[in-house]
Amino acid sequence: MQEALKPVIDFGFKYMRLDIIEATVEQENDRSINLQRKLNFERETELRGQLIYYFLLRER
Repeated sequence: MQEALKPVIDFGFKYMRLDIIEATVEQENDRSINLQRKLNFERETELRGQLIYYFLLRER
């Protein structure tokens, strides 16, 4: 999955000119949590509705 998401993230920042990409993960989903960490997503401090929120900012 990591190999598939890297080009999607690059496309979002480069061609769509996104400033931020957000992701939500269920707190029991360890594989997705680890994937967010590997892709350098930052974890939000707030947990809402059994979901963990992550974000990735475009490098400037």
